[in-house]
Amino acid sequence: MAKGLFRPSEAYRDNRKERMHLERELLYQNPLARQLAQLPEFMEAINRNLGFVYLMESLPMKEIMDARRILITGCGDSYAAGIAVKPMLEEMLQMPVDVMRAVEFSRHLPSSCLEERPGSPLVVLISVSGTVTRILEAAQRANLHGANTLAITASRNTPLAKECHRVLELNPPEVERAP
Repeated sequence: MAKGLFRPSEAYRDNRKERMHLERELLYQNPLARQLAQLPEFMEAINRNLGFVYLMESLPMKEIMDARRILITGCGDSYAAGIAVKPMLEEMLQMPVDVMRAVEFSRHLPSSCLEERPGSPLVVLISVSGTVTRILEAAQRANLHGANTLAITASRNTPLAKECHRVLELNPPEVERAP
């Protein structure tokens, strides 16, 4: 067998590079793929906006530690964000963290889960738009039962921010919306 007999030819390698380039271009014609490609840049911008001091001003550590448990709620990607952060919060704070969809929170969560004592539990409501009806219902229900509420949203001017005791304003950069 001659040495290099099975090595791809230069023309084949060039053609393969061109095919990979075309595949990549086609991939980025999809809005969801473009949004995913922007994610590292998006997260860097969020991290720049959220320093430790800002986080502590948004929700003092005393209020976190006064809670006996944390309930996180949201819809869609906001619900997924709650699921993602749950293990870290449980490890860091050494307290139970429950994550549920906003419709479950607002319509099906037993009232006894919210009435442990005033300010407890801490209810974290996540919605970038801050306008989702189910999340607003959840905030109203939590407030009705005396829970301490924290909105995580894009702006202090959203209906969710106005409904909650505390607000963590994300101020996210603009990204293309996927359908």
